[in-house]
Amino acid sequence: MDHYRVLGSNRNATREEIKEAFRKLAVKYHPDKHSQSAKAVREDATFRFKQVSEAYEGLSDDLNAPIAIFIIKIIIVIDMVILTVIMDMGMARALPLPLLPIPVTGLFPSWRLRFGL
Repeated sequence: MDHYRVLGSNRNATREEIKEAFRKLAVKYHPDKHSQSAKAVREDATFRFKQVSEAYEGLSDDLNAPIAIFIIKIIIVIDMVILTVIMDMGMARALPLPLLPIPVTGLFPSWRLRFGL
């Protein structure tokens, strides 16, 4: 399934354009809006609403993954700097190593779920 096509966006669309396209289609196909419609129309609207939701979720995950990777890299660098300072001070035996558990995302389970890590 081409997520961009489902949302009616092009591949160069910004986050805001994708979000706006999703909102318009979500309102158009929301099951509550079609609760009084014929069964065939209701089923079609529900199916399309699910498609639109899956497309938006897939695209938002793709757009957010680089941010999560960047944040994790920053955390690892900070950990390495702190560890280097501790080693230089001769206090390495005072602290458990490593300072951040492996995998790093174990500290932030909500990040792992949100960004698919």
